Amino acid sequence: MKKVNAMIVQFIRTHTGAFRTRSASRNEASDRAGVRQVADAINDVLGRLESERRGLSRRVSDVLARAAITAGNGDDEYLTREASETAHLSEFESEIKRGQIRINELERNLEKLRTVQQSLEQEFPEYFRAGRLAAAE
Repeated sequence: MKKVNAMIVQFIRTHTGAFRTRSASRNEASDRAGVRQVADAINDVLGRLESERRGLSRRVSDVLARAAITAGNGDDEYLTREASETAHLSEFESEIKRGQIRINELERNLEKLRTVQQSLEQEFPEYFRAGRLAAAE
């Protein structure tokens, strides 16, 4: 223990520089960079989820159109439908359900991430102008 204390005393005696912190502008730049990283990550994920939702919505619409054509528009169409057409309709129905479930998941996730984005803007208003990360001044 005495040896450790002696080392500490020696370190303090030989250390000639005073304790210094970074400048306020450097601290602000560091903080702004951190907020920018978080904002950029949120924006990146939002963009990818929105793109996936748009693409999936288009594909579900296409499957709905194909199912409507396969089903026909007659009142008694199901009576004369071939087994292969019924199988296609079942397949379309499964695809549509899975697609709609995923679209709903994406919409919930988008809503949650937009809430996170709004929270970031509310917690760090000094870094944002009109919902966008402001450039360093």
